[in-house]
Amino acid sequence: MVEVPKSQQVKCEGITYLDGTLTYAENLRNCARSKCLVEMLQKDASSPTFRNWESIMLNKRLLTNNRAIIESDIYDERYITVFHDTDDIDWQAVAAGSGFADDVNPYQEMIKPVSLIRFIEDHLHIQIAHS
Repeated sequence: MVEVPKSQQVKCEGITYLDGTLTYAENLRNCARSKCLVEMLQKDASSPTFRNWESIMLNKRLLTNNRAIIESDIYDERYITVFHDTDDIDWQAVAAGSGFADDVNPYQEMIKPVSLIRFIEDHLHIQIAHS
């Protein structure tokens, strides 16, 4: 975890705190080695994040407080666990991994690079030069 004040850090098995920043490439390498990716949105936030895309492409379970994802086209309880409180979390499902047999995630096809470009264009209301 990054940017957690020392006074708020809790010693717990499996949690590592960093004093500095983490490059996106380093973050992705850590994600690739993980069973589960955690997404914590700020209060009242509900937009999709790159963590959604990363969990799909890396075939990882996503643990998120984003309840809006339940209504999205990519929601599948085999790889997404939505929680409001930590008591809501099915820790056995988290430990089990993605839930897709033979690491075949059907949602990977939905998020090809052109879909990412459309996502960025729609959410930022910009046009990116592409053919």
